[in-house]
Amino acid sequence: MGFFGLGTGKMALVLKSPSVSPGGTLEGTATLTLDKDAKAKGVFAHLYAKKEEQYMGPQGRLERRTIFLYKNEQKLDSEKVYLKDQSPMAYNFSFVIPQMGAVGRPQNETGGAIMEFAQEVSLFSGNMGFNQFPIRWYVDVKLEMTLAFPVAITQEINVLIPQSQPPPAQAPAQ
Repeated sequence: MGFFGLGTGKMALVLKSPSVSPGGTLEGTATLTLDKDAKAKGVFAHLYAKKEEQYMGPQGRLERRTIFLYKNEQKLDSEKVYLKDQSPMAYNFSFVIPQMGAVGRPQNETGGAIMEFAQEVSLFSGNMGFNQFPIRWYVDVKLEMTLAFPVAITQEINVLIPQSQPPPAQAPAQ
């Protein structure tokens, strides 16, 4: 077993579709192929949304930060010694994409935007946001190693934001 996990193996990811609408299900299969035995904490799948923000910092310097707007994790396999002879190992997963708020932010089950503070972060630090980038969605699958780097793969996905529909035309009053 390698101490740093380098050369431990590789993870492949196949999604049913890389595009999904809010309320829809993202389905995929991750395949772990090991080059050697590995002691690991488990296999985990994550769905997350993040955005980058540039702002004018306290010393007048342009600074950048990443704000995570949504995170969801699934444990696909448990802590154990993963054996090379048993690979490749396939792991199926699925995530329901949360509904979006009016400006495309994920919502919780009650309809409120998740992590509303994301817009307020600039106010909290005393700075107004200077340049905000679009929200980007990712799925990753990792074999979390014990005392080593994970064997992982990450893929960006497209969450399709529904266009607001104009109100139906009303018939003229007679």
